[in-house]
Amino acid sequence: MMFLTKVSAFMDEYQMLQNGGRVLVGLSGGADSVALLCLLHDMASRDPSIQIAAVHVNHMLREDAQRDEAFSRELCRKREILFFAERADVAEVSRRKNISLEDAGRQERYRIFQKYRKRLCCDVIATAHHKDDAAETVLLRLLRGCGTEGLKGILPVREDGVIRPLLCVSKAEILDYLNQISQVYVTDETNFSCDYTRNKIRNELLPCLEREYNPGIKEALFRLSALASEDCACLEKRAETRFASLCKIWDGEARFSKKELQHEEPAIRSRLIRKAYQKLAGKRLAYHHIKAAEKLLANQTGKQISLPGGILAEIRYDSFVMHPRSSAEKTFSFAITDGFSHLFAETGFRISARLSSQKEAGKNLLSLPADGRITVRSRREGDSMQLPGTGSKKVKDIFIDKKIPRSMRNAWPFITYQDEIVWMAGFYKNEVRQNGKQYYIITIEKQER
Repeated sequence: MMFLTKVSAFMDEYQMLQNGGRVLVGLSGGADSVALLCLLHDMASRDPSIQIAAVHVNHMLREDAQRDEAFSRELCRKREILFFAERADVAEVSRRKNISLEDAGRQERYRIFQKYRKRLCCDVIATAHHKDDAAETVLLRLLRGCGTEGLKGILPVREDGVIRPLLCVSKAEILDYLNQISQVYVTDETNFSCDYTRNKIRNELLPCLEREYNPGIKEALFRLSALASEDCACLEKRAETRFASLCKIWDGEARFSKKELQHEEPAIRSRLIRKAYQKLAGKRLAYHHIKAAEKLLANQTGKQISLPGGILAEIRYDSFVMHPRSSAEKTFSFAITDGFSHLFAETGFRISARLSSQKEAGKNLLSLPADGRITVRSRREGDSMQLPGTGSKKVKDIFIDKKIPRSMRNAWPFITYQDEIVWMAGFYKNEVRQNGKQYYIITIEKQER
């Protein structure tokens, strides 16, 4: 049959079942998923390397939901396909997460699909999205406002093991296939309601576009989606290479050369910023936040903006840096004792201390009498320290002179003796002339970032 040949070629093109494997089919009982199940069952009967199972998710939203579950179960029983069903309180998930019923249903479906995929050791999850769905998705995203990434629509293969074998065929082709094999299915009456935006696009907008503007609009949107996917894949590959070269990530902080980031093409620069944010926050950054971060590149040192998830983006002299807000607000104070060792991750300094019976000298050493009060702490309002040969200077002014970024100043370690600053890590230190019976030998070493 042409339908089977067309879908098989599409699956081969995207290497969906290149070497056979176990397939978990998401089965609702509707025409699309029933066609997918029948097609894969036919393929499995011809190829023993393919094994299929089905899972049905009851959303508990409609009175006839039990009918759909019973139909799906019976269909699998007749075809001797392993079947599982699970109920999901989609209305409760929608309320608790403050999201639409549509989004809640999708989240619950994929959560359950992945659960059974893991339980059954399946290689992939097959869902019944088709060409019409892809067209609807592109239109929906255009209406909501999207970039090139949004135009990709529904992907044939996802990184999480989801495949869409029917993306190459239309709804009409699916119904024709079911008619040819005399296979019945259930109909969800809510699909004809225009209460949901997607349904309005399916039932009103797309028919209008086909009738008044372009009879081949679905094919055109599907083609646009495929081209956007190819372009995005190319740009993403380029961005991955540039990200590995330009971005340094250390202790929860992502850093770029300001100049290099400015000189990148806009399509790559926006992706670099998005990748850095995703590394820190674990989620995608919206378009307007990316543009705000790009505008920040035109500013001088000290300028910063807040991004969602408690992330700050700032200019540090010749660097563009993103980091969690908490790292910029941290203060600390530790008493020095024998064996003390601590890495101050934000600045990269490791400070250690040990007892000795005599003074020791060295570039990275300071000997302080053990009978005095010794601490390592962050700066405080009004701090100053004695500089060799020049008198006292405010710590605030030292930070400015040494071009220490504002976001790192509260994290900078200072050694104090009897409450007086005697060593600013990385810069100035003052010897204490007072003698003692024992000494703490303080060591400050800079770790590579």
